[in-house]
Amino acid sequence: MPFNGRSVMWQYLPNKPHKLGFKVFTRAGSSGIMYGIEIYQGRGTAEAGPFGLGGDVVMRLLRSLKPKAGHRIFFDKWFSSVDLVVHLKKIGYDCVWTIRQNRLSGCELMEEKELKRFGRGHVDWRVKKSTEVCLVRWYDNKAVTHLSSYVAVEPKDTIRSWDSSEKKYVGIERPAVIKQYNKYMGGVDLADMLIELYHSNLKTRKWYMCILYYVFDSAVINALLIYRRH
Repeated sequence: MPFNGRSVMWQYLPNKPHKLGFKVFTRAGSSGIMYGIEIYQGRGTAEAGPFGLGGDVVMRLLRSLKPKAGHRIFFDKWFSSVDLVVHLKKIGYDCVWTIRQNRLSGCELMEEKELKRFGRGHVDWRVKKSTEVCLVRWYDNKAVTHLSSYVAVEPKDTIRSWDSSEKKYVGIERPAVIKQYNKYMGGVDLADMLIELYHSNLKTRKWYMCILYYVFDSAVINALLIYRRH
């Protein structure tokens, strides 16, 4: 949420298109419809729990969902940890997330250099039987690691991907967990794109008005997506 005024919640976000503003956590469906937002306020953003800030935000955003109702949760590596996925599985949520190398809880997977030697499409994976949680590392142009509580490697499919050395499209084997993640992840990015395209063109130096405009914009985008659906 871009904002150039003064506020204790103001953040500098170097990897975002708008580097100055408020950090907003969003729960959205794959269609882009937003079901909940949480504005980062520092340490008090979410109740202190055992999963760190990212995990605590996830638990807070899921409070309005009914457990064991078939919901599947997709997040990126900023939020993920093995302990959090195990906990969500216990309370009735299936998950597929990307995960950072330093959060693998001691699980050893093939390094990117090793996977590269086998070529694009090679995969290495581990399953912890006690929790039925799977770690999958797949190599395409680079290695990506996914953590899943309901889907693993099989059944694989084949995708067309551009090979820069051969200057043509080639077939690459893709694990089922990658297919699921690519299919359903991206609802938040879609919502952000639509808000950026159709945002209120109103300028303010007051932080609470900036948040109010953002809420209005989110409601308008939700209404648009629901209208297009029906």
